[in-house]
Amino acid sequence: MELIIYVIMDNYSAHKGTEIRSRAQKNRVELRLILTNVSWARAIEARPGPRRRFTPVNSSHPNHTVQTRERL
Repeated sequence: MELIIYVIMDNYSAHKGTEIRSRAQKNRVELRLILTNVSWARAIEARPGPRRRFTPVNSSHPNHTVQTRERL
């Protein structure tokens, strides 16, 4: 069974270089670039709210606000 890993990333020019593409091909990684100006298709950009509300699992921080303060 052949396993292929798909990597979905933004359409940044650095992600399109020949070195990156050849390295991905050698490691059976399929690169998929999303279109420019489609932030609605990138769930993390379309809805940043939930990401800010949650604190990582196994964290000693009671919430995101406390966690952010301690990092500064």
